[in-house]
Amino acid sequence: MIAISKDFGLMMKNRVIGKQMRDIIEYRTMEYYRRRYQNKRLEFVYGNKVSL
Repeated sequence: MIAISKDFGLMMKNRVIGKQMRDIIEYRTMEYYRRRYQNKRLEFVYGNKVSL
């Protein structure tokens, strides 16, 4: 396992914290793709780059 610090590596051995971290990363990933899809859809509709 790669960790930012030694303490963080030890903390990640806790299953509950590991699950919470996985949930956070999963949520951020879904949010990224949702925004990306929304921007692509707006570009298709309006024909120019849109930044939200």
